[in-house]
Amino acid sequence: MCGVNDLGNHESIESCLANYEHLLSAVHSKLVPQKTIVLSVMPVRETVADHASGLLNEQIRNFNRELKELCGRNQAEFVDVTSVVSDGNGGLASELTPDGLHLNLEGYRKIAGVLAPELAKAE
Repeated sequence: MCGVNDLGNHESIESCLANYEHLLSAVHSKLVPQKTIVLSVMPVRETVADHASGLLNEQIRNFNRELKELCGRNQAEFVDVTSVVSDGNGGLASELTPDGLHLNLEGYRKIAGVLAPELAKAE
């Protein structure tokens, strides 16, 4: 698995994708699930003073694009939650996070709204 901490610590997209591919392979061979759902990596809140957050979000967007393709090749459903947690600039919406990285209750509700229909399809 790979997330914002890995990308923020400059792990390459290729390395993160290799980790995901290994994880998906292990899940499918050992657990044999009816359906595998992978959520996109969420952006971080961007501020005018923090140029690094914008660069990290660009990396996250690139990773999510590649992760979606990887999921398609590995019988996994990719669910992109970025649209429900992002502001107009593509960063994590301020009202959904106390610290710019983690979600608050409303943020989790937004993700649940996207994820619930996918889970219902799996029944």
